[in-house]
Amino acid sequence: MAKSKFKIFIYQLVTRLKWQTFFTTFITAAFLLIDQYSCVFFNSLVDVGKSDFISFLGGISSVVALFCSVSFGFVIYFIQMARSERIATYTELKNKLREFDNYLSTVPDSSDKDICKAAWFELDKLEITDLPQTDYGEEYAAYVEALALGLENKEKREFYLNTSTHMGYIEQLLSRIGIISIQQIISKNFVDTLSKGIVLVSFMISVLFLANLFYLNCTKIYFFAVSLFVSIMTIFIFFEFLLDMYHYLEEELDFIDRSEQTYVLKD
Repeated sequence: MAKSKFKIFIYQLVTRLKWQTFFTTFITAAFLLIDQYSCVFFNSLVDVGKSDFISFLGGISSVVALFCSVSFGFVIYFIQMARSERIATYTELKNKLREFDNYLSTVPDSSDKDICKAAWFELDKLEITDLPQTDYGEEYAAYVEALALGLENKEKREFYLNTSTHMGYIEQLLSRIGIISIQQIISKNFVDTLSKGIVLVSFMISVLFLANLFYLNCTKIYFFAVSLFVSIMTIFIFFEFLLDMYHYLEEELDFIDRSEQTYVLKD
């Protein structure tokens, strides 16, 4: 538990914008303070001209811009895939509910049928925007209780075995919609990371424009402090995207047991 909380803390530390900005600003400020009192960095930048700075920062901006363009295509594909799968799963859920209703129509009237019919009605009226849910109502809870009692009754056992088969398929589809919803939440993280990259590229373009106007020996150190800032932010953004991809694969590869050092299929 402590290890899990530590991992969550580290993840939030390196992916939250406020912490990324704090660490990057702190390192940049330290860079300027050290140079102010020792001039160690300024002396090493004596031979670095405007063209060198523009080439360096332009190279970083090109890498981040390429990352944003590739990420944009991936994010659009990811969002559309999750949405399409959600709609397809909801359609299949409706088909299974219809099959369940058709089965109940062939069963003689009884109190057990009424319980199943009530549970079916509660599930059937759910719209796609209502899912996922953790509580499907009192009628569904009543069916679960009746199922437990019915399976112990020889006269009702066959009926409840048939209804549990239908309900099993329905519950699997409801669970699948829940997993897809988690994927859609993860897609928000991808969009946030992409947005940071776009803002960073825009910032670097502004700095490149200003460098053409104000890059002088007296301002050189400040321009390189800005380049240090964007370099560290770029590392943070790449690392954040890598973590988001890892979490996405964790959801997709749920059939793999990671409790061992080597990956094995679960029994």
